[in-house]
Amino acid sequence: MEISVTSIVFSFVFAVILASAWSFLDWIWLKPKKLEMLLRQQGFSGNSYKLLHGKNSFIWLGPAPSINITDPKLIREIMLRYEIFQKPKRNPLNRLVFSGMLVYEGEQWFRVRKIANPAFHLDKLKVNKILHEALRLYPPGALFTRETIKESKLGDIIMPPGVFISMPIILVHQDEEYWGNAMEFNPERFSQGVSKASKTD
Repeated sequence: MEISVTSIVFSFVFAVILASAWSFLDWIWLKPKKLEMLLRQQGFSGNSYKLLHGKNSFIWLGPAPSINITDPKLIREIMLRYEIFQKPKRNPLNRLVFSGMLVYEGEQWFRVRKIANPAFHLDKLKVNKILHEALRLYPPGALFTRETIKESKLGDIIMPPGVFISMPIILVHQDEEYWGNAMEFNPERFSQGVSKASKTD
């Protein structure tokens, strides 16, 4: 019995997606709840950990607010206006560990993305629709963050400098307003391409 290349590729991609989903679940829910329980057992008090809910919400990261943006149009605008909405400054030692597109900014990121994009174009694969739908349900980058460096208008929102922006892609990908029955595995959503898969303009 021959094993096709497509089935091997699909099995590999499925295994990677499953491992990523478990890692994300552990990071976003299991580990924080375990840490909260251990701290409470030792007499610490504080707000109960919970995921961000709602399309218009914010939390405090010390003295800085972090707002939750889930509108795809606003997310697109944030990603395109990199001169105002930049990746938060990290410890410079992180660059010794992480490199590549993960830490690139602005023009450098666009240039490398343009070079790399054709090599990973999913339209060349037979399992295109299945991969798109699997990545919609289990995105490898579940949360993107940016920081405003100067006052700017984002849609109808005036964004002062020093505000962190959280873009929980996993919540956008599972929003029934854009996807209908969002939790259903339905590769046919992508039968007319990525741009027509959701109910966004």
